[in-house]
Parts: sequence; C-alpha cells; structure tokens
Amino acid sequence: MSAQKEDHAHTALPSASEVVWMDGEYMPLSRAVVPITAHSLHYGTAVFEGIRFYGTDNGPAVFRLHDHVLRLHSSALTMEMKVDRDIDELMRVVCELIRRNNLADGYVRIIAYYGEGISLTRPDLQVHCAVFLLPWPNKEKEPVRLQVSEIRKPDPRTIIHTAKVAGHYVNSYMAAMSFNKQSFGGALMLDCDGWVAETPVANIFGVSGDVVFTPKIGSILPGITRESILGLAYYMGIPTQMGDFSLQDMKKASEVFITGTAAEVTPVSGIDAEVIGDGTMGPLTRKLSNVFDECARGKNAELAHWLTYV
Repeated sequence: MSAQKEDHAHTALPSASEVVWMDGEYMPLSRAVVPITAHSLHYGTAVFEGIRFYGTDNGPAVFRLHDHVLRLHSSALTMEMKVDRDIDELMRVVCELIRRNNLADGYVRIIAYYGEGISLTRPDLQVHCAVFLLPWPNKEKEPVRLQVSEIRKPDPRTIIHTAKVAGHYVNSYMAAMSFNKQSFGGALMLDCDGWVAETPVANIFGVSGDVVFTPKIGSILPGITRESILGLAYYMGIPTQMGDFSLQDMKKASEVFITGTAAEVTPVSGIDAEVIGDGTMGPLTRKLSNVFDECARGKNAELAHWLTYV
C-alpha cells in the first residue's frame, strides 16, 4: 500500500485572511497581536472553535455556525471564563469577515483567551476574543492510512473532553508528531483502557454489515461533524451504534472513515498493517459523504437549518 504523502494533521495551511476581528474591531492581521505575558499562552487556557463555510448557489454559507459558537460559550463556562460577546454578535462577526475578505470557501477560527497575567489563578483577568479566516479550497478526500499511537487519550476523570480547550491539544499534538510519516497519513489514538478513541484532529467511524459504529463520548471530543453524520445516518435509515470498540473491531470493519471540520468525511484505507476493505472509499462512506456535501452546499432543503447564509 502506498503511503499518504500529506496527512490530514500536517498539511500546510494557507495564509490567514487579511482582515480579522479582535475585541470588537475589524483590523489587519498584522495588528492582531497577543502579548507574551498572556495567561492563555502560558497555561493553555484558551477556548476555540474551527468552522467551515462553503460556496453555494446563494452565496457563502457557514455550516452549523450557531452550534459552534454555542460550544465556544460552553467551553468558556467550563473554564470559568466570562466571554462578553454573545452568540448573535459572534455569528454576525463571522459573516461580516467572510464578506470583507471576499471568500467563498474557507475555515473560521474563533478563539477566546485570557490576557496579561502569569499567575495560575487570576479570576480578574481580561478575556479577549478574536476571529480570523483561512481560505480552504474544496478538494476530493483521499484515503488516509492510520498508525496506532503509543500516546493515549487522557482519562475523562482528568480533563473535560467536551470542552474545546487549547491545553487539551498537547496530547493530540504529541500523537500527531510521533507517527511514521513516511508510511502513514495520521495517528489513531486509544483511550486509557485500550478502546479506540479518535485521531488527534478527528472522530472515527467504522462500518460492520449495515451498521455504522463510533466510539461513545468519554475520552473523545464529541465533534459537531460527528453529530452531523450520526444525524444524517438516522435521516438515511442507516443503523448506528455508539460504544466501546476494540482495535480489532476497527481493523475488521468493512469501511472506516474519520470526520471533522477540516476532515469532513475522509475514508481510512488502512490501520497499521491492515487494509480496510479494498483501500478505497467504501459505498456507505461515499453515501454519507455525498449527503454531507449536499447539506454543506445548500442542496438539501430538509437540513437547510444547518446553514447560515452570509
């Protein structure tokens, strides 16, 4: 099996948008700076969201924008962080940035972080909020081959996996940096009990018979794309199962795919030395991917509420 040349976690990103937003002001990217004494820089206490927007027949549309901004606020509450920008304001900012940067397809990053102060506990620190965009051209998803990482996901009793917090990603970063990049396209992480968890940047699904299965919430971030795929499976009449799945369960699956804001629906061609199916995108994966794309591109009227048009 040939190696994936660029993995889904290491592909070089394009430059950020020229116009960004920080603390209520639109400004050039060069002006949006963070001081070296920022608390979140030292302790990983920022919360963030990654969001996609797509070109449609009616102009750019942001995929599940409200749900992403709601999760940002939920993550902030977990960190006892008071973000004074409400959901409606941040949604308006995202749409305005897309207009000002004249982008059709792209990626949004929203981040809230603590300002200056290097003592670990400082409840009076100012909270800053910023938004920027990345152009993100639509590309065919090539199958990715995964190597099981020796680095495990943290026990859910040690961190709150449902919060998207910057510091949580140190663990994922270490796994993403440690796999054999000459032979594999990404890492697959297990939880502390040896069950399949997720990749450093995406949730994972398998197919057995006509059932789509995925690890239960516990040691994984319950991704919004993951939730979307589970919803689409229900919509399409495809049975789903969530639970604890062994590495062998995943390796024996007829199809495996990963999901995420950047990954969307990406097929997995193999895990370690095992080939999944024939190494290409399987039929059920393709069906889910096609319907997901229809929803994201404004071609599914029943699920149009997932889109916020710019």
